[in-house]
Amino acid sequence: MARFYFHLNDGHDVLIDSEGVELPDRAAAARRALDSARDILSAEIREGRVPLDMHLAVEDERGLTIHLLPFAQAVQITMPPSAEG
Repeated sequence: MARFYFHLNDGHDVLIDSEGVELPDRAAAARRALDSARDILSAEIREGRVPLDMHLAVEDERGLTIHLLPFAQAVQITMPPSAEG
């Protein structure tokens, strides 16, 4: 198990994860980042915001960024078909 840190950047400020979480590998850390981003987006959407300019940076125990997840990549935006066909 390794410890990974998930730092949230909102485009202006960075919320540093000083505790981190132990996960088996980098793939698990990437999945955790995706789940976390979607959880954060869900809460923001309930407030009427869709902050696609945010991102999570995942660091390993050495402080190296091993994954970067822009929130725009955490969801798929679909639009209704055009009324004009």
